Amino acid sequence: MIGAGITVWCLMTAACGLSHNFFQLFMARIGVGAGEAVLTPNALSLISDYFPKEKRSRAISFYMSGISLGSGLANLAGGPLIAVLLTTPAFVIPIIGELKAWQTVFLIVGLPGLVIAGLMATVKEPARKELAQLQTDKKNLDWPLKKSMGFLFARWKAYGSLFFGMSVVTLVAYTGFWNAALFQRTWDWNIGTIGIALGSIGIIFGPLGTNTGGLIADKFTEKGIKDGPMRALYYGVIVTVIANVAYPLMPSGGWALAIYIPSIIGGAMASACGAAAVVHIAPNQVRGQATAIYWLIINVIGLLLGPTSVGYLTDFLGDPQMLKYSMAVIPLIAGIPTILLLNWGLKHYTVAAEESESWTKNI
Repeated sequence: MIGAGITVWCLMTAACGLSHNFFQLFMARIGVGAGEAVLTPNALSLISDYFPKEKRSRAISFYMSGISLGSGLANLAGGPLIAVLLTTPAFVIPIIGELKAWQTVFLIVGLPGLVIAGLMATVKEPARKELAQLQTDKKNLDWPLKKSMGFLFARWKAYGSLFFGMSVVTLVAYTGFWNAALFQRTWDWNIGTIGIALGSIGIIFGPLGTNTGGLIADKFTEKGIKDGPMRALYYGVIVTVIANVAYPLMPSGGWALAIYIPSIIGGAMASACGAAAVVHIAPNQVRGQATAIYWLIINVIGLLLGPTSVGYLTDFLGDPQMLKYSMAVIPLIAGIPTILLLNWGLKHYTVAAEESESWTKNI
């Protein structure tokens, strides 16, 4: 499944570079999204079978650090790569025709991923562990979606606080969509400097945050704290909400970058520990589906409302220079109730974690 998903999204990324109109590009982007959607639910399920609970959060966090690293590299390398291609002769492909610089970039970054897809064929599938052994289905190793949804709804306090809490955290994080405009409008930075600064921070402090979160979560678990991943997530959320409220209001771009760093660290902690928290209390039969639902919810809410809420509020205020206040107000309004929700959810998550230990076993 993972190999097939990687193949699809790499080919569709390359197809973006072969697009000559909006509809073609739009359809190729849908293909990229479909391929990417396969990866994380299956990857987290595999990682959960490879590692015991007391080491699992670190393993998941290491996997999640690739997101921060990749985003940072894209910021750093994307612009310079296009600049180089603009100074070189255009590529011409028979039938397709001449490719512009941005189209060539899609081909350059898309096609090498097929090597990774091939390498996935060498990965050994681990034995399935921690399957739910409920009285009614002792021999049932695979659950249909309806049954998995019933399992999640029966534990709605734990999963609901986690899913919707992380949805709002994602919303807060995606207010950063406006960072380039913030630094341009407020501190008159040029786009090249902004890309290098934000890209460097993402590469360094994103992986630091994910791996720190995983380490803290596993240390909690080793000490017998049942809600280890959820508690580490909670601490990361507090850090990132405070920093997201503060950095747009700083007196200079340098100070804004300094405060933006804990925003990245806390957000990365929360993101990694959120994924770990889902699989920590889910039996093997549910993990893939629970993870897919989790990512669907947080991405729909976060991606839909994060950037747009800042834009709408800035338009309402009637002045583009008010962007910094919009970027501070949205995390404040959304962040405080989320912190309270996650705090309420800790005790319910503990109950779910204790329950999972009583009805799971390895096979």
